[in-house]
Amino acid sequence: MGDKESGRGVNSCRGCGHEDLVNVLDLGLQPLSNGLIKIESELSATLYPLHLRVCKSCWLGQLGEFATPTEIFEDYRYLSSVSQTWISHARLYAQQCVIKLDLTPSDLIIEIASNDGYLLKEFKNLGIRVLGVEPAHNVAEIAQAQGIDTISEFMGQQVGKQIAAQYGKASLVPANNVLAHVPNMHDFLLGIRELMSDETLLSVENPSMMSMLDNVQFDTIYHEHFSYLTATSVNKAVKEVELELIDVEQLSTHGGSNRYWIAKAGVREVQPSVHNTLASEQESGIDNLETYKKFQRRSEDAIAGFKDFLVQCAANGQTVLGYGAAAKAVVLLNAADVSTDLLPAVADAGSEKQGYRIPGVDIPIIAPESMIDFAPDVVVVFPWNIAGELKSVIQSLLGTQVQIVIAIPEIQTL
Repeated sequence: MGDKESGRGVNSCRGCGHEDLVNVLDLGLQPLSNGLIKIESELSATLYPLHLRVCKSCWLGQLGEFATPTEIFEDYRYLSSVSQTWISHARLYAQQCVIKLDLTPSDLIIEIASNDGYLLKEFKNLGIRVLGVEPAHNVAEIAQAQGIDTISEFMGQQVGKQIAAQYGKASLVPANNVLAHVPNMHDFLLGIRELMSDETLLSVENPSMMSMLDNVQFDTIYHEHFSYLTATSVNKAVKEVELELIDVEQLSTHGGSNRYWIAKAGVREVQPSVHNTLASEQESGIDNLETYKKFQRRSEDAIAGFKDFLVQCAANGQTVLGYGAAAKAVVLLNAADVSTDLLPAVADAGSEKQGYRIPGVDIPIIAPESMIDFAPDVVVVFPWNIAGELKSVIQSLLGTQVQIVIAIPEIQTL
């Protein structure tokens, strides 16, 4: 499903094939953000270029394909069910879909990139038939063990045909936070189209590149995110496979996301939200190169500011820990070249990550309870999108006297 030599994201656009890509932000050589290494291992992380470019035709943000999907996802350490915020989001989505689409037990939901089954479990609890498609074998096994029927494959046209032949067409295909993760977007969308009848809706949820640019969220740029989406780029990409963007919802998740509702072309009425969102992106400067230059300057300032903050804390004799060994942490820590002298450990509630180290900078990942042994003065929350939830966890362990900060778009005390 991936081809390191394809030139997509470097020489040509992954979405439309256009060959005029513009440099936006070069974060240097970085490890795979979820390629955690066991603490006792003598292995070191492989580094790949992390360089964001944008297409001047469809304005899709994108990276080159220096690591294959198999390298990135075959042994994946991110579990969606770790976050209570995310579980609540999934539960609300399922409840709304059952009502909005009038789903019944005879309907089938096929989720693409279903992770550990956190979302499909909510639909199953509502009496709806479910099937997951999850390429990470270790994560698919977790879902299967929880009673969620899961196929461990990368989605593409051939896989879509096989699933449709065995299970039939879906009433709803959620593909949340996955379209950005696929190197061959065209084949991926063709695969989903194979699962769709004229009645099927495809629901695609992803962070908005416009929010990333506006809020300096450069730490959401990492190798598993091959693309950075907007309504403008999604609208053009789905047309290539005879699908149509019919509705757009704006969400607060991941610092600002869009939920794109997509159907077969010409089957359903296009809602005003599509025109309104496209117009809003135009007004926000999606096609203005100065927008991207400003993002570059502010990102570089944020990286330098984070490093300066840690150096000053060390000079003051303060101990700083991190919380949340998310991809955001890997990107920021490597971009700022942070050592264990400045930040000796990162805590994470996910047992799948504990006992490993942050690749590139070799900072150990510990259980939250182990923070107490360090008696930290400051804790940096890396997953700023769920900082409120994590602040409560940290204070329950360390008390209210500890300073809790986020580093994006600049150092802020919570």
